[in-house]
Amino acid sequence: LTKINEGSPDVIMIPCYYTDAAKIITQARNLGITAKLLGPDGWDSVLGQLDESNYSVLNDCYYCSQFAMPDPGEKLQHFMDAYVTTFNDEETLNMFAALGYESMYIIAQAIEAAGSTDSNAITAAMNELVYDGLSAKVDFTAGQDPAREAIIIQFEDGAEKSLGGYTI
Repeated sequence: LTKINEGSPDVIMIPCYYTDAAKIITQARNLGITAKLLGPDGWDSVLGQLDESNYSVLNDCYYCSQFAMPDPGEKLQHFMDAYVTTFNDEETLNMFAALGYESMYIIAQAIEAAGSTDSNAITAAMNELVYDGLSAKVDFTAGQDPAREAIIIQFEDGAEKSLGGYTI
């Protein structure tokens, strides 16, 4: 970080999960790095890694996610409400819980479309699948990697704010 700071960057990409991100971001800010910091969906739970008195280190930090948890649509809000009611736990309600939920429904839709539980039939059906997900459509028809909208999340004064979705 000291060497990076010497170059006075405008933006720094930090591709890691939330536990490491919280440490790196805090260290960067303590070193006087004022660059915008960017991260992947693995930053989803970074707020939980910091003390509220230290949330300001996240200002000018952004990450990309599959879900806009801070600004959910109707389907995602329904899932979030049901999750909290079922598990009586808001701390584990995150992008990973939603992705796990969606994964089961994607597999079920592929099995139904295949009319079989044979793995080759499921794979073939999945290559034709478009799933209407919690926050966006997930399109498997272009090949091995599904396409879906990316949501940009900004941290601002200890809260996450959705900046909207983007597709390629």
